[in-house]
Amino acid sequence: MSNGRAIAIVDDDLPLSRTIAKVLTRRQLAVEIFNTGEGFLEQVGRIEEFGCILLDLRMPDVGGLEILSALQDLAGCPSILILTGHGDIGVAVEAMKMGALDLMPPVRVFDRLGEAIGDLTMVYATTARDRQMVKPIVTARQAALEA
Repeated sequence: MSNGRAIAIVDDDLPLSRTIAKVLTRRQLAVEIFNTGEGFLEQVGRIEEFGCILLDLRMPDVGGLEILSALQDLAGCPSILILTGHGDIGVAVEAMKMGALDLMPPVRVFDRLGEAIGDLTMVYATTARDRQMVKPIVTARQAALEA
């Protein structure tokens, strides 16, 4: 990412996480993998080190919605993309209301990863002003999911 911050991958599927990390590092992006939600939350004090978060919705210890809830009020929280094969429309809308920019099923992750990372890079919303600029994009995606 342009400001040197890493992409956090929070997913209990370690082979998938490693594959995504390999793709991202080939794009000259720094990556850090967390294979448990709890492990990621233990590092929440480092949140400003991350440029975006790729977050699994369902993990055995702490799920993606719980992590989104914990991150909602943190200053400097990066953009979040949900990786899940279990999402339904209600969960997608809930995740986006909690701050996620998009949901992506694992079967399409490699088709859409470059586009999604590009979107996240473009809308690097880490300040209140940046978040206001991104709000119309998120609102439009929420409306599309609810339709």
